[in-house]
Amino acid sequence: MREHEAGNRILEERHGVRFSTWGDAAGRGYNGTVAADDPSGGERLGHLDYQWHPADPGPRIALVSVGREHRRRGVATALLDRLRHEFPGRPVDPGGYSTPEGGAW
Repeated sequence: MREHEAGNRILEERHGVRFSTWGDAAGRGYNGTVAADDPSGGERLGHLDYQWHPADPGPRIALVSVGREHRRRGVATALLDRLRHEFPGRPVDPGGYSTPEGGAW
């Protein structure tokens, strides 16, 4: 557990954000959210919603949302890095739908 927390702190320092995570069981699966906040003021920069089921190889991204004023600054990449930290060694399925802005990511 300490190693996991230390890895989270490293990711926060690398990306300059504060992460929070939450979710809920959905049958045998899990619906979760990873959020990135500004560490100096607590403003929400963006969030990533995902689903995971034990029969799947890894989590599937359902939604990535970054505030318009925070786009193209690495927030979505930070959220993806944090999700990968939660599922080490597992592939992340990007979903399959995206906006034009998401396609640039």
